[in-house]
Amino acid sequence: MNDTGCLQKHLLTVIETQSAAVAQKCFKALPSPLNRTSSGYLECFSVSLSQQNGYKKSLGGALLKAWKLAFSSADVSSGGCPNIKTGGSIA
Repeated sequence: MNDTGCLQKHLLTVIETQSAAVAQKCFKALPSPLNRTSSGYLECFSVSLSQQNGYKKSLGGALLKAWKLAFSSADVSSGGCPNIKTGGSIA
């Protein structure tokens, strides 16, 4: 998996599993394995990003954590991504 694919996989997994309940229910209703280019997936993705009542803040925090972890480790199984190059440190 290339750098972009690895990072994308981790971020989308956060959206699929840590969004508000209505979005999680939407993702779970889709055929498995998920087709991340299907119209159903994109609808669930849209629902996950439009949720209110504090979910945006917690989802944003989870996405930030996944982003930072991808750059701090090469171990894919623990959220890292090998071979990601950065121009400096990540705070």
